[in-house]
Amino acid sequence: MSYIGRKPIKILSDTHVELDDNSITIQGPLGSLQHPRDNNINITVDENVITVNEPMNAKYRPLWSTTRSLIMNMMVGITQGHSLTLKIVGVGFKAEFFNEKQGKAISQFEKGSKDCKLSLKLGYSHPIYLDIPSSVIKFDLYAKGTVLYIQGIDKAVLSSFAKSIQSFRPPEPYKGKGVLFNNEIIRRKEGKKK
Repeated sequence: MSYIGRKPIKILSDTHVELDDNSITIQGPLGSLQHPRDNNINITVDENVITVNEPMNAKYRPLWSTTRSLIMNMMVGITQGHSLTLKIVGVGFKAEFFNEKQGKAISQFEKGSKDCKLSLKLGYSHPIYLDIPSSVIKFDLYAKGTVLYIQGIDKAVLSSFAKSIQSFRPPEPYKGKGVLFNNEIIRRKEGKKK
């Protein structure tokens, strides 16, 4: 029996939960999230508790804990938000916000602006431009663009966005250059000796 799946999820006073045949929608102070629902997993919503019931068929039992975790991530995202911190290590490596309409760098992230992009300078001959997902509610750059703090309501989108940033320059073990998560430790290797 799953220890995670059987835990009920408390509905906070400033949130609203809607459950229909195909999806579950949670609205809160930071926004609204919707997730598709599997018909084989029974979800019940009482006055202030969401319960994910154990499926009778053992084939769908792995979805039990996963569904509960996804709903809990949605609840945390719309009330507190999820956050990630990335560090850019390397000489001349940095990030900045770029306004495509004006064609120049801007000092801070404009939430909801489709023209605002993330510009990454990671040692290539050209900067890399990335669209910032709409679920990101706060994005700050510190230490001259070498530390990125991202906060958003959707944990999956936030993690995917952070991984896409890291994919352009993964950390390498010899000099330690690249894009690292804040708590990530890179095992360093010794280079060739003469």
